[in-house]
Amino acid sequence: MMTSQWCHCASRAKSFSRLAVTRSQLLLMVGLLSLVLCPLSSQLYSKPTRASWNRILNKHGFNSSMLGLSILDENGRSIVSINANNAFTPASNQKILITAAALKQLGSDYEYVTKLWAKSYPNKDGILTGDLIVSGTGDPNISGRFTSDDPTVIFRHWARSLKKNGLKKVAGDLLIDDFYFDSERLPPSWKKKYESRWYSAQVGALNFNDNCLDFTIFPTRSGGRARYQCVPETTYVQIENRCQTVSGGELIIGLDRYPSSNRIVLKGKIPSKYRQGTRVFHVTVDDPGLFFGYVLRNIFSQEGIEIVGEVIRDRTRLPDQKAGKLLHRHASKMTRDFPVILKNSQNMHAEVLLKALGGAAGKVGSIQSGAQEVKKYLKKSKISDSSMIIEDGSGLSDGNRISPLALTKILHSVSRTSDFDLFRNSMAIGGIDGTLRKRFKSSSAKGHVFAKTGYINSVSALSGYVGSSSSTSSKGVKYWSFSILVNKFPKKGGLWAARQLQESIVETIFREIAAPNS
Repeated sequence: MMTSQWCHCASRAKSFSRLAVTRSQLLLMVGLLSLVLCPLSSQLYSKPTRASWNRILNKHGFNSSMLGLSILDENGRSIVSINANNAFTPASNQKILITAAALKQLGSDYEYVTKLWAKSYPNKDGILTGDLIVSGTGDPNISGRFTSDDPTVIFRHWARSLKKNGLKKVAGDLLIDDFYFDSERLPPSWKKKYESRWYSAQVGALNFNDNCLDFTIFPTRSGGRARYQCVPETTYVQIENRCQTVSGGELIIGLDRYPSSNRIVLKGKIPSKYRQGTRVFHVTVDDPGLFFGYVLRNIFSQEGIEIVGEVIRDRTRLPDQKAGKLLHRHASKMTRDFPVILKNSQNMHAEVLLKALGGAAGKVGSIQSGAQEVKKYLKKSKISDSSMIIEDGSGLSDGNRISPLALTKILHSVSRTSDFDLFRNSMAIGGIDGTLRKRFKSSSAKGHVFAKTGYINSVSALSGYVGSSSSTSSKGVKYWSFSILVNKFPKKGGLWAARQLQESIVETIFREIAAPNS
């Protein structure tokens, strides 16, 4: 059975009735949460009646068992704690844990390194008599992300550099050395049916273009087969085009990839008058290392360097790197990727980071070795969470567990380091950018919220910082850390209600922190 993804592009207007909540009700809400469910180390809110608490809960459709909340002030003191020590599924808030651990364990100067090397240098005729070897430590940004959306720019730069130094031909094979990571390319807990979707991209020590192919679909005459453009162009996959051009209706595109293969089927329909080039659709590839090698070999050929042999992975043929001859070295700073992980929530990049933690510790990079390093970080930082479960780095698994208190302690711990500005500014800013660009737009807290969103089935998470100023520098600014993990939605409102609740709590934090006498 193929994994499938469909995109319906018809414009469907949806109207939501925004919940009208007064400031006094919001204060009552947070006060009730804190007073009814737990003791406070710092009392901020007036004590409401139990009847008022029930009215507010009923209005939002929530009860205390549905969520966990922790708020720490700028000094790390607990302000509000609701089920804060309980284990919750964090969704993409898992990325906070992984990036904070990487910042501490690896340091902000850590680099992903990719090398092109061989047993010997090319001879006087520019011929490399043996194999050309490419080895990597997981760099997730060999793509078009920082190169004007052209994913081949970096490969072309490598080819031109080698050609300038005299390389004309590789007589052997292109050997793929991606053994820095284990061969488990997808977390076992991920759902198989989503394997072809961009957010379930496989992970390796060599990654290219987010391990996806990018399709743009164009109409032809009505009744004819649609035309497509695939980036990058590669013989690594086999594409069967079943997509039809129709006279009217809506755009419906399906991209299917058979599991454990690179057979891709494009199907669906595109209106003949559809505006061309306005949408890009993504489908994952199987085996990122070989994908990397096939595209690299193709680009080298285009740039005038012939690789006579095949693209293969064969550990037994790899010579000792210490005795090898380095032909080219490409380095990418880890922290450059933090906004990709935290602002834009790219899962593959977080999975790379988790495995890189294990690899940098001298082990084979894996979920297990990375998780061991995360736990070392927590121990070092004196943050305990006996209920924690790490099944992946991105939070896509619904088996991950962490407490809201652990998340706020992690956030507060980072706020005490010299890397705080870098970390905080890598997060989405409420009403401004990333996954929060459409939230807090009309709120007084706009520009003051630096947070990570999270969503999977029946889980909505929001954790981060609220600042007394929207300055990009933390100097002289008070920051409170918060974590709101909702693990069950009310029947009425669902995800929308969860987000409304989160935003109400965050706005209340901002009013308190911004108050003259706070």
